[in-house]
Amino acid sequence: MVSFMGQDFSLEDVCRVEDIHRLRALAISREAVRLVGQLNRPSFRLPSLRRPTAASVADSAVWQASKPLITGSLSGIVATCCIQPMDMIKVRVQLAAAEGRPTSPFTIASQTLRTEGVLTFYSGLSAGLMRQVVYTGARF
Repeated sequence: MVSFMGQDFSLEDVCRVEDIHRLRALAISREAVRLVGQLNRPSFRLPSLRRPTAASVADSAVWQASKPLITGSLSGIVATCCIQPMDMIKVRVQLAAAEGRPTSPFTIASQTLRTEGVLTFYSGLSAGLMRQVVYTGARF
């Protein structure tokens, strides 16, 4: 018996194979046949890919290094989404004052809602979000 790549081969097998590459292919094919045979057994279970647990993620060095950036960015995003409608009304009040129109925030908000819809309050949000991701993420 000759051992190669963790498998035992008879001398007849080795003599039939002219070079080492064919012997390696034979070893790999035997291993494949062995694995396929295990798949057919009723007790065989595929090895599960373990999902990282919350404890293992919390302890990882990558998470510890990136946590301030991620949490800071998320807090800035939430704050921007909450403040954006009020900022939009503020800008419209400033524009109305410059043009001599009524400057009541409630009047401007109701007119904007009636004429342009709810999504108008969030126009320009993407620029604010990008700023917050960079600014608040780096600040934390």
